[in-house]
Formats: sequence, C-alpha cells, structure tokens
Amino acid sequence: VASTLFLFFACLAPTVTFGGIMGELTGNQIGPVEMIIATAFGGVCYALFAGQPLIILGGTGPLLIFISMLYALCVKLGLEENFLQVFCWVGLWTSLLVIIMAVTDASSFLRYFTRFTDEIFAALISLIFISASLEAVFNIFSDVYAQEEVSHDEALVPLVLVAGTFYIAISLSRFRRSLYLLPQMREFLADFGPAIALGIMTAVAVLWFNDVNMARLPAPESIRPTTERAWLINPFEAPKWIWFASLGPALLGAVLVYVDQNITARLVNSRHHKLRKGESYHYDLASVGVLVVICSMFGFLWL
Repeated sequence: VASTLFLFFACLAPTVTFGGIMGELTGNQIGPVEMIIATAFGGVCYALFAGQPLIILGGTGPLLIFISMLYALCVKLGLEENFLQVFCWVGLWTSLLVIIMAVTDASSFLRYFTRFTDEIFAALISLIFISASLEAVFNIFSDVYAQEEVSHDEALVPLVLVAGTFYIAISLSRFRRSLYLLPQMREFLADFGPAIALGIMTAVAVLWFNDVNMARLPAPESIRPTTERAWLINPFEAPKWIWFASLGPALLGAVLVYVDQNITARLVNSRHHKLRKGESYHYDLASVGVLVVICSMFGFLWL
C-alpha cells in the first residue's frame, strides 16, 4: 500500500504540472486531461509488455520544450488550427525513426555514455521543472499588476502557496536524518513529503483562500479532451506539405525520445540496484516507439 501510494503521487504530481504547463504553451490543445490519461494508459501498457517494468513513463522536460517550440512554429506559420495534425505527423515520423533505431540496435551506443552524461541529463530535467515553476509565479505577478483595480491577493496568495508547498516538502524530505519520532515514522514522512505538502497547501487554498480569484487548471468536469474536439485526430486534415515536412522536427523528436528512454533505462539498470532481471534496451525502445504512435493519434504528449 505504501509503495502504491508513493508511486501514485510520484506519477500524478509531475503529470498535473506538465499538463498545466502544456495547456498554457499549446493553447489548451494538450492539457491536464490528456496528460493524465496518457500517463495512466502508457504506464499500464509499458508495465505489462515492456522488458523493464521498473521504468516509470511520463512527460519529461525536454519533450515539453520540444512540443512548445513545435506549437510556436505552427503559430508562426499560421497553422495554429492544425497544430494537433502537425503534432500527429511529427509523432508518426518520430515513432518510425525510434523503431528503426530499436531494430538496428542503436541502444548499443549507451556503452559510450558515462556517469557524467547521466548527471547532466538529470540536472537538465530538474532545471526545467524549477524554471517552469518560477516562470509561472512571475507570470502571475506580471498579469495581476498589469491590470488596474485588481486585488494584489491574486498574486500574493499563489506565492504563499508555492513557498509553503516547497518549504513543507523540503523539510519533510530531510526528516529522515532527524532525531524526532520513530525511524518508521521518519521514513514515512520523508517518502511522502511532496504528497503531504501538496495536500496541506491544497486544503489551505480551499479552506482559507477560497474567495481569492486564482488561476486553476483548465480541466473539464467529465473525461473528455480539454478543448472541444474528437479524441481521435485525423492527420490527413493537415496540408499535404506538412505530411513530409514533419520529418524535420521528427528527427529532433526521435533523438529526444532515444536519449530520454535509454538514459532512464541505464539509471534503473544500474549495478548498484543489483537487479536479477535481464536488460532489454532495444525492445523497450521499440515499445516506447509504439506508444508514441498511439499518443500522437489521440493528441497526447509522448511518454
């Protein structure tokens, strides 16, 4: 039960975070609902059929930046209305390239990766999370102060909630080295620090600051896309030149998926974990490639 709850919040927190950020960066064409469903579906499929089920699938910072740049490119080219079709074509090409990499044993190049590569990649993802959250707080202040006759509470309350969540999570994560309470209780508080922090500050927001007008996630009341559209995307609605021009962005997308998947697998399969199960780098990369097809057809962020 403890492991299940821990992993639930460990998966849900970044999923909701990425969903909210993706909604802002893509005009809500890819939002929290799409992120939650994609993470749940992709995670179950990967756990059942992949070779290394200890890997947790989800959205990553590099892919978030890539999709936001793709949306900005579509806006610049006047293809904002066809973004999901463009995204689908890029995803189809990316999937094909990733599967070709898997078939040609491209994961063998991992032997040239070092611990330095792993640490730099982990640092990059952490910095993207931190910068995205700080940027969101700054945007709240700039939006509020740009308007006249607006209460400053709309900016100060989110800042208090962010600071409180961060402080509680950090304090509890360090509780493992504390001298208070029993060792089992210290372990519990340290493991569930982020989840406890989110729960406490959400309760504070609802009970104490419910009358403050704060931005909330654009999530519908039922299980449906964030915007009014069909679940399945028809890629052939995009202009024909998009069908082939999408190969360009797909080359970068395939490299990101390759690096994301293989470095994660490399970290999980570390010698320090003393796993008895065999490795399956190529097969798992192909599994992710298949999931990219499904996610692209439904307008979900790749995992």
